Amino acid sequence: MTAYTTYADGTTIAPPVGSGVYASAPGPLILDVVYDASKRNAAIADVITVANIPAGAVITSAVVQVVTVDAGGGTLTLGDAGSANGWHTAQALNAAGKFIAAGAYIVAGGKLIAANTPVTMTGATAAVTTAKVRIQLYGWLSG
Repeated sequence: MTAYTTYADGTTIAPPVGSGVYASAPGPLILDVVYDASKRNAAIADVITVANIPAGAVITSAVVQVVTVDAGGGTLTLGDAGSANGWHTAQALNAAGKFIAAGAYIVAGGKLIAANTPVTMTGATAAVTTAKVRIQLYGWLSG
């Protein structure tokens, strides 16, 4: 297992805290990021930081969009340090489309973020080499 925060060319995958679509607290929060596996492959169990949630946020829903299908047909999970698949269980990358996340955090009604928290995708079943995946997290930034 390898943990990545940058693409192979050195550019950062996850935007830093404060670069999402939100105003000052309190207010709605939308984090919209794209992971491109052609720039950084993910082997089984590799962990890729794709977003950073600011402290004080409550994330209530997430959408995973497979923009480009993966040649190897692998899967990725969406989670954080508390649970590798807390936001979304294994998403198959063999078909394009938008998928509503259904991990334990979403089922529980959301998750309060006490400290700045990285969101990670983890390779679950096969190497991911060509997929492009858009991740959108929705919630509220408390004051």
